[in-house]
Amino acid sequence: MDFRVRNKINRILSYGSFFKFFNIGKSLVSSSQDYKAGEVDEFHKKNALQFDAQSCIEFGAGRSLGQNLFLSNVLERQYLYDIDNLLIMKMVNAYACQFTEVFEKGKEKVKKVEDLLKVGIHYYAPFDVRNDKTTKDIDFFISTSTLEHIPEKDIKPLLLHIKGMLREGGRLSLHIDYSDHFSHSDPAIGRNNFLQFSDQEWSYYNTKVCYQNRLRHMHYKRIFVDCGFKIIFEEAKVYDVAPMTINWSLMTGNETDLATTGRWLLEK
Repeated sequence: MDFRVRNKINRILSYGSFFKFFNIGKSLVSSSQDYKAGEVDEFHKKNALQFDAQSCIEFGAGRSLGQNLFLSNVLERQYLYDIDNLLIMKMVNAYACQFTEVFEKGKEKVKKVEDLLKVGIHYYAPFDVRNDKTTKDIDFFISTSTLEHIPEKDIKPLLLHIKGMLREGGRLSLHIDYSDHFSHSDPAIGRNNFLQFSDQEWSYYNTKVCYQNRLRHMHYKRIFVDCGFKIIFEEAKVYDVAPMTINWSLMTGNETDLATTGRWLLEK
């Protein structure tokens, strides 16, 4: 779909009642096919196993909890937070049956979020993780394609709060999608297409439905260092070409500016 058409739809859906209706609609049409664990899931699993992590926190867990249910065989406790409750229970049930022995195959046993406690998943939504003042000494934090949707000014305070929830030496396993998300459904534009727009121009395309901060790899590195995290591993990958014109204020001058994916392993 042309990204300009998608933007017009997003702008309509951004309004309160439409946004709620949009999420209800998705729950009616979403597939409950088997979850196919990919390299991102395996990246988090490897990091958790190497660190012998038992407990984990995540914000922005999404609709299906497929990744969390996949990791429930590795992590004893997961604390998940979302600003909005986006769960699609049909998908949650399908993946609970697929990945856990607790829920019988073919029967919907997850009728409410409290049922997920049987596999160590604590789900809180609508809830801002920054309001959790009691959860402490957690081993691990994971994030998959979430940080790019958070305004730059909010990322450092949010990560500092997460830092306070982790035990000394706790680790963060991060996957960040640096690409223009409109390119995921519009093959006519490149994955770095949004780097051409001024802030004013981009404000027209940026909506609640798919907010994108456009930060590059080195911007995140600066934030992580400023938060006092030790970088154990970092990778900028899946490079794509720059658009014909570039808003240079978005760039850092580093070759990683054109990377569309970032992987990080940090330590408190």
